[in-house]
Amino acid sequence: MLDYRIGTFLVLYETMNYRRAAQLLQLSQPAVTQQIHALEREYGCTLFYYDGRRLLLCLPQRRGPRRPDRGADRRHGGAGLSRAGLF
Repeated sequence: MLDYRIGTFLVLYETMNYRRAAQLLQLSQPAVTQQIHALEREYGCTLFYYDGRRLLLCLPQRRGPRRPDRGADRRHGGAGLSRAGLF
């Protein structure tokens, strides 16, 4: 069974508004905020952020090492060197 907080996330994602999500879920706005913060702590990432007054979904971040830039050796005159000089 899905965690009730996932349902809260989905409603917030659809409405992109904490107040409207709270109304649809018949919860208080602080309860919706607490559930989203609990998900963020559990998964170790930020789910939503504000750009001014607009609520936006955070894009997933790449994890792990960055791949070397394939064109770096031509641009920088190195033999297989990336911008960081590691490859």
